[in-house]
Amino acid sequence: MIEIDAKLLVHRKRVTIRGKSNLKQGVRLTATLKLFPDSATMLDVLNSRSDNEPKEITARYTTVEEGGEFSLSVPRSSDEKRYRVDLTLDPLNQSKEVQHKYGMYGEKMESSLG
Repeated sequence: MIEIDAKLLVHRKRVTIRGKSNLKQGVRLTATLKLFPDSATMLDVLNSRSDNEPKEITARYTTVEEGGEFSLSVPRSSDEKRYRVDLTLDPLNQSKEVQHKYGMYGEKMESSLG
């Protein structure tokens, strides 16, 4: 089972994600920042839902370092807006070695809660 323990730090003009995982060194992770519409309520944001799906506005990539650590920053256009941050592992966007371990489509990964 893949485990990721990440902390999200929100700055005025960027969001920083730092964490540790049991992922193999070299795994590429993607952080995507999505903007909620102005009509979204705080409850919509907390539950990651809205009448209008948040729009992807920016994405950044990082690779897992030795010991499972990773870090990346994603810029945001306004500290007045509401955003959703997704951290994902796309099996197709990995090296052959990583695909061999986890599967080309993630089929070798165990189900997880997240």
